[in-house]
This record gives sequence, structure tokens and C-alpha cells, in this order.
Amino acid sequence: MALEAAAMGVPILAGRVTGSVDAVVDGVTGILVPARDSAALGQAMSMYARDEKTRKAHGIAGRQRAIAEFRPESLWKAQYEEYIRLLNENCIPSPNLQS
Repeated sequence: MALEAAAMGVPILAGRVTGSVDAVVDGVTGILVPARDSAALGQAMSMYARDEKTRKAHGIAGRQRAIAEFRPESLWKAQYEEYIRLLNENCIPSPNLQS
């Protein structure tokens, strides 16, 4: 959900846990707080509420990152190339689907 929000230009506030640390660049596209630290979460929420400039900058940076690094076409191409590599590695003829 963090990447979807980032793609919409929404700054991300998340716990520093698996998944979030890959989706959020702390201090650039959002804020990561220690897991289960309600005080840090509250502080980060307050900062976003008070600091419109940072909130907007994080949202813009998140959208730019989502577009640049997580386009479905790039992921599809990487997945296709991995399938071809595995077929070749196992001496299985690969289809020539690229035009």
C-alpha cells in the first residue's frame, strides 16, 4: 500500500519493518519510525501536520520514485528476462516472443 500511496503523491509514514524499508526512503519519500514506538509515530505525525513544505516535498519525491523505479513494464521485462535465463540455464528452448 505504501508504493500505491507514493504513486499518488502521498508522503508515507510507516514503521521501520520489512517491506516499509524498501518502499520508503526515510527523510526523502516519507518517514520511518521504529516499530511499536507510539511516541515516535506521534512526533512524525505532528511534524507532517505542522510542516506542509516537507509533507509536499516527500509526496512529490515519492511519486517520482514510484514512477522511476516501480513501473510495471520494467518489472515485467525483468521477470521475462529471468524466465529466459532460467530456461537457457536448464537447456530448455525459449520462445522468441520479442518483436
